[in-house]
Amino acid sequence: MSLPESDPPARRAAARGRHAQLLPNDVRRGRVTKTLWPPRPGTVRLLERFGDALVCVRYREDPSGLRRYLTVELVVETVRTARARRSSVERALFPLMLGPGDREMRAAIKQAGARWHPGDRLWYLPAAAIRRLGLEDRICIAR
Repeated sequence: MSLPESDPPARRAAARGRHAQLLPNDVRRGRVTKTLWPPRPGTVRLLERFGDALVCVRYREDPSGLRRYLTVELVVETVRTARARRSSVERALFPLMLGPGDREMRAAIKQAGARWHPGDRLWYLPAAAIRRLGLEDRICIAR
């Protein structure tokens, strides 16, 4: 069956036995009327289908108000961030005690991101930087 080119794409797709593709802008511009989180009623069927990947279910209306869309938000990939890959010990700040004449050392730790705490009269630096500079012996255990 051949349809003229003047027919809308949705009608031509239906004639070929395919589902009509929704225009993304119709769905995105639509107003969210309801949001449901699992396992509330209205999400159980979708929770069975998508499992733990289901975040929420949303009902949207197109801008004309003539159509209602049911959308789901899914988790499709989980990747550890660079921040999470570094251990908390590597990010932890440790106090360093420097003598008043250690000007070169002070410049080196400032370059590595050290912060001066005037109340403690100590420098604070992440463990990774302390290890990199070889300053483990300068960590102030007890004051």
